[in-house]
Formats: sequence, C-alpha cells, structure tokens
Amino acid sequence: MSLSQIKLLVCACFALALLYLYPSTASAQLTTGYRPITEPGIRGVRIHPGALAPNRRKFYLPQNLYHEYSWRGWEYSNYARDEYERYVDIQLEGNRHYDLFGNYIARGWTIYDWTENNPLRQGSGIFKSPRYGSWFDRVVISSAQKGQFHTALTISDAIRTTLTPLTFSKPTFNGLQWDFLTDKYAFTFLGSRISSPANSARTQSEAAALVENSTRMLGARGVTQVGDFAKVGATWVSAHNARSTLDMGDNSLKGVLTTPQNTGSVESVTILISDDSPESGNDGALLFFDRLLIDGEVHPEITPIVRGGIRTGGSLEAKGVDSIELIYDIRNSFRPTEKVPTYQEARTIEFELILANDYRIDITSNLQTDRLGDPVFLPVAQADGEITDGSNQQFLRFEYGLPTGSEVFGVDLGILSFGGLDLRAEFVRNRRFRRFPNQNFEQHTLAEDRAEAGYLTASYTGYPWFGYGELFTMDPDYSTTAFMTNSLGGIDYGNEIFHLFEFVDDNDD
Repeated sequence: MSLSQIKLLVCACFALALLYLYPSTASAQLTTGYRPITEPGIRGVRIHPGALAPNRRKFYLPQNLYHEYSWRGWEYSNYARDEYERYVDIQLEGNRHYDLFGNYIARGWTIYDWTENNPLRQGSGIFKSPRYGSWFDRVVISSAQKGQFHTALTISDAIRTTLTPLTFSKPTFNGLQWDFLTDKYAFTFLGSRISSPANSARTQSEAAALVENSTRMLGARGVTQVGDFAKVGATWVSAHNARSTLDMGDNSLKGVLTTPQNTGSVESVTILISDDSPESGNDGALLFFDRLLIDGEVHPEITPIVRGGIRTGGSLEAKGVDSIELIYDIRNSFRPTEKVPTYQEARTIEFELILANDYRIDITSNLQTDRLGDPVFLPVAQADGEITDGSNQQFLRFEYGLPTGSEVFGVDLGILSFGGLDLRAEFVRNRRFRRFPNQNFEQHTLAEDRAEAGYLTASYTGYPWFGYGELFTMDPDYSTTAFMTNSLGGIDYGNEIFHLFEFVDDNDD
C-alpha cells in the first residue's frame, strides 16, 4: 500500500470519528419543555435540563432568561422604546394539578374548592385560599364567549343576585353563580353552603373547612325569548339540610334531619292556641275537640294537660292575650300497642283539632328548643280572615316534625313595549318540609305545607296618557325563609339572626 493511500485511509477514519463524536445539527432533537439556547457563535453538546441534578439544574435553567428578555451583559440598556420588564419565574408557581385520570391540567394555586364526599364523616369541605381575599378581594370571575354564546362563573362572598321578586333577591349572596346567555335563551345556576360558607384560610396548606351537617342552597332560572316582545321564565330555589354521612341519593332536596336534630325521641308536645287578632277585642279562638294519633292509631290514654282558656259550654276560648296550652306527656302516658310497642319506635305523631273563629296554632316539643333548652313555638295554621260567629268551624289534622327545608318554584311572563303596553306577571308556589325525629331510624316521615303567591302589573304609555294597574295575591303562610344549621348541625329555633336564611332580603330599611 502506498503512502498516499495510507494517508487517505487515516483521514477517512478521522472523519468518521468526528461524525460519531459530534452529531450533525440535522439529527433528531430531544423534545423538552425548555427553549434551546441559540447564542451566536456558541456551540456545544445538547443537554436535557430535567435530567440534571438539582444542584446543577439551577445554574442551567436561568440561562433561558437571556432568550426571553434578550439581555446581554455587554450591551447598553435603554428603555425609552422597549420598556423595562421585571424578571419572573420561568415556571408557573404553585402546585401541579391533575384530573381524575391522572392527566396533567395546570400548575398554580387552588383559590376556591367546594367538595362533597358522600358517605363520609365531615365530607363537606370548602377551601378559600389566602389569595382569594388578598389578590381577588373575595371576587373571582371566569368568563368565555364565542359568537352569540356567553358564559361566566362568579364566586364571591357578596354577589348582588336577583332571580325574581318573589323567589330570590339578595344584595350579598355568599356562594357561586354560573350564568349562560345566548340571543334567545338565558340560564342561571346558584349554589351555596349557607350554614358554613367558610372564611379565607390563613395559609395555602391549611385544610378546608369541613362539616358533617350543613344547609345547602341551590337555585336555577331559565328564560326564553318568545317573539319580539315577550319573555317566559321559570325559577326554582331550595334550601335544605344535608348530612355527609348519608349517600348522595339519600340527601333529599326536601332536606334531612341533621345529627343534633335526630338525637333523642319526642317525649312531650305542646300545642298553643291563641287569638290571631288579640288587639281587636272580638271573640277569639274556640277549641271543641282534640286527639293524638301515633302511626295512625288513636291513643285516648294520652290526654293533654290544659292550661289557660275560658270554658264556655262545650268549648274553650282563647281571647285577647289569653291562650290555650295543650301539653301532651307522651313518655309517661303512652301505652304499648301491637303496632307501636314503645313510644321510641313511633314514626309519626299526628293531631286532630276542631276549631272555630279567629284562631292561630303553634307547636313545640322537647326537641324544638333554643340554645338554652327552652321550647320554641313554630306556626302550624291560622284562620282565614277575622271570623267571630263560629261559621268557619273546621276539622284540622296535621303531623308534627322538625323543619328540614324550604322550596319555591315559579313561572313568570314579561312583555315589553308591545304597542305601548308593558306587562309583568309571576306565580310562585312555596313548599316547606319537615320530618318526624327519631334516633332509632335512618328514614323519617316527611310532611309538607304549601302556600302560593302571585302578581300582575301592567302599564300603558300613549302620548299624552299613562296608565298603571296592579293585581296581587299572597297566602298568609307564604314564606321565603328557611332554617339553617350551625357548623355542628344544631339549630336555635329562637335565633332568627343566625339560624334563618332569607331568600328575599327586606329592602324597606
């Protein structure tokens, strides 16, 4: 082999070695989450920053700042045209978040989280980050829009929210509101744990505010445009007690008894009969007959202790400020039957009364008390109008129970500028639910009361005339209030400030 051939072979081997040690720039690039450094005139071996040891990685990763901000140590800094931009972390701060399947969502801080885990002790949790108050001032809004479709989610401690005048209107609603709007349709959903809405946490790592018993409020409203002038809507609002130890399906929208409500048995019941118009000076309420039933069976041995009232012939009268108390000592007077061996196994207690004139009925029991244990009377029924001649004598039967929820459902119609005519109409039905407490059972008998309300307003403008008219109706027991628990599930029935939730706040003050 000649000398020239040997030199040619050595050069070829050297070239192959160079190709092996220094891969071509056209070779496949390793995909990373970082931008490559492309300094002019700088060449070197490529590295994967995520594979570096932490003590080395911190020296390599900040180099990306040169690419982001185009800063060179030898260059003159002039911010007259390109304004100064402060350095930020090249990675988003906070924690990584994943969905139920383990897929990565984003990195950041949890600002608000409301989770319901059933069945689980203290399974209802609400977390509000410290940044919820410091950064967002307790108002977080997320919105999106595409074409005619608009949507927004608002979370706040004080949202000005109105559905309709007879269903829901509050200037400081503490919860979440999701709205959807198109050219023809509109929809709103409301949600809140009104009994324990939680405060902002002191640290990001602090646990959520967990409770087992709570009162939840849910609401929804939908509106559709009909033609050019009319809108038709439907509204539903419910406030009801819930327990996280029950399955989600057992937590009825009509409410369940909380753990403190369902502690013990009904041992005594007191019925209060009074004059519904004590200031009138006319004849008051007349009681002719009373009877107690347990699980549908009459128990004549349980006769009430009667206090107050004036006996006139075969009736008792409560006139003016006087009242009649019927005290039923169920525990000591009960006699076992084949259907109900002991009073602790009773599923329902009902009362039958025959009354007349202008009466009002309230009721309480040993489980319906305030925080001091004193009984608190809640209304049951009242006479229609102020009758004094006994012509409204009637038979009244009702079940006893503790309040668990309240609901309103209504429909409404609005007509705007139809030939100078504006019209608004709304009809709403209110249902109030109660259940008979007994700690020996998980399922409890449900009873409900109903009331209705509605209005119609119309105005007409035709130059130079203007006219306005209004019609309305409202049952005396129509209510937009609901009892709510404290953080432990207890209810002080005498404390309206802390244990009564108003769907429609009074604006007369």
